[in-house]
Formats: sequence, structure tokens, C-alpha cells
Amino acid sequence: MDAIREADRLRPNSYPAEDKLRWLARLEARIREEILQRYEGEIPTTEETDPETPDRQLTAEAPYDEMYVHWLCAQMALYEQELESFNAANALFEAVFGSFRSAYNREHRPCSRAKRYF
Repeated sequence: MDAIREADRLRPNSYPAEDKLRWLARLEARIREEILQRYEGEIPTTEETDPETPDRQLTAEAPYDEMYVHWLCAQMALYEQELESFNAANALFEAVFGSFRSAYNREHRPCSRAKRYF
């Protein structure tokens, strides 16, 4: 809910919390698919990071947690068809998302892949 409150403060809107929780759930699925599943270590269960439960902890922690606010602002701008605003918010999101991916990459070993012999 902290990310939603911050996004609402920065970009006043009339979208219900349910929409914002759904957008956050999509981002958490992207993080799981594109980053977490590719590295060794425990992956938080969906229930542990389920944004549909407002008081749950999301995957990225400070300083990367600001990506959630940028993501929400970008989604609102997209649905309001404010493309210039969307591009700015999305560029901020992608920058923080990329930094999070790089940091995770530095701190975790990639999953072992079976060798293929052709």
C-alpha cells in the first residue's frame, strides 16, 4: 500500500486500489519470470509477495522499491493516453528495474543448466 499511496500523492487519479494492485501483481510476475527464476536461491512464494494482499512485502527492497511507484505512474499515464508522461515514467521504471536486475545478478548465481551435447 505504500507504493500505491506514494503514486497517488505524485499523480492524483481516480483509479481504484484494485486496479493498482492488479498492475503490481503483473510487475511481480515479471520480476519472478525474468529475474528470480533464473538464479539459485529461494524464490518467495506467490502468497508471500502477492500484491493483491495490500500489506504484503513486495520483492524489491530499497533502493529499488521506487520502481513500483514509477510502474504505477506509468500505468496510469498509459490508460489516460498521456504518452509523453507515460514515456517519462516508463523510462524511470526501466532504469530502476535494470538496476535491480543487475544488483540481483551480482548477488546470486545463475541456475545450473544441463549441458547439451550435439
